[in-house]
Amino acid sequence: MAQKPEDKNGDKKRGRNRANWAMGIFGALVLIGVGILYGLGREHVDESAPPRLTSGVATVGEPVERLYLYFGDPAHVGLVREPRVIPSGSSLEERISNCVRELAAGSLRDNLSVVPPATQLRRAYLDSWGIAYLDFTRDLLGRRTPGDGEEWLAVASIVRSVCDNFPEVREVRFLIDGQMVVSLAGYMDLEEPLRAEDFPLDGGPL
Repeated sequence: MAQKPEDKNGDKKRGRNRANWAMGIFGALVLIGVGILYGLGREHVDESAPPRLTSGVATVGEPVERLYLYFGDPAHVGLVREPRVIPSGSSLEERISNCVRELAAGSLRDNLSVVPPATQLRRAYLDSWGIAYLDFTRDLLGRRTPGDGEEWLAVASIVRSVCDNFPEVREVRFLIDGQMVVSLAGYMDLEEPLRAEDFPLDGGPL
């Protein structure tokens, strides 16, 4: 028996609806798959990136810089360096202050932390000769036993870290509470500016 014209039109409409429904499901599945792949890509962690101290974590959008900090080598009396990523300051003084703060916070790789943890940099300024005058709180003096090399490591750690990370700095002078010092604990002579070359990585106090 012949089909009525209106029945044929109804079959065509139902066929189009089924096709549209199938295309909709396919499109949704494609979007879900793209979302999963995007999420996996964002969760990838670069294991080669240097560690970052909790105290130095930057907020989103804040500029950061990579430094090499110097700590005591646990194998012998000398220096060893560690990479660190910290927030970048807006001025040289702020950047040096951030560097000193990270030294005081200590090593992340089981090296010797030689700058007392309470140490703070009150001020830093650079003269026209490239000498950085670093004015510390008295906490830098810490509790030291003169002659055991601890003073050498503390001074070496600061001088190498500042000179190697900031090319503007050629030499370093130490101050405590605004006053020039001749020594931290009677072991090292600090009357003259010090430079990175005074503290080789494979050396130590004589």
